Amino acid sequence: MANKNRIRSAAFFTSNWVITLTATLIGVFMALYLNEWMASRKLTQQKELAATNILAEIASNQESLEASIGQHTKLLGFVRFFSTHYTEENELVVPVDTMQRFKSNYPDLIVVTDSTAMGNGVYKYKGEMNIDLQLLHIEFATIAWETLKNSGITATYGFECLMYLENMDKITREVLQKNKELMAFLSDKKDSGPKNEQLIHHLKTQIQYEEGLLEIYAARDLEFKNCE
Repeated sequence: MANKNRIRSAAFFTSNWVITLTATLIGVFMALYLNEWMASRKLTQQKELAATNILAEIASNQESLEASIGQHTKLLGFVRFFSTHYTEENELVVPVDTMQRFKSNYPDLIVVTDSTAMGNGVYKYKGEMNIDLQLLHIEFATIAWETLKNSGITATYGFECLMYLENMDKITREVLQKNKELMAFLSDKKDSGPKNEQLIHHLKTQIQYEEGLLEIYAARDLEFKNCE
């Protein structure tokens, strides 16, 4: 009889121990699961916020870039025009139809104050050049991108997404550097006048970089699908 009681007691304690251990393990696993779920949810929210900020920053920079391309294209046309028609006597001598086409394409760049007929439809023009160097300066926002790089979130992004973002950053820096060189070039040569060939080459190169960056910006919605 005593042996039976000891067996029942052992069975009872064994059963309680198993139940207690099982409940403890379930609690641990649930806690781990909840922690992982909360961490995953927080990471998802951070990625969504980062993507929203990056896309907004790109859209803003795209507007600045489009304006910059327009200003640099105007300046390029202006320099080419003067390179062709400005004489060694510092006179602007242009066929009237050529001047009309130029003013039609770039209505704000030259304000003609006087013209003298030279014969055969050619005129000598006097006037003022209207180039605002402030409009040639580019400013891009980079806060969202810098914040993303320092957050560690990029470790969860795919290779193609990271390549897109890194390439965008690389070309953006190159465009800004080209613009900085342009501003220094115009400023340093302001009194004597820049060499037209050098300025034309620099502007053509800069516009190519800017148009390349514009293509990268335009692909943002498609490329950001790879960031999820």
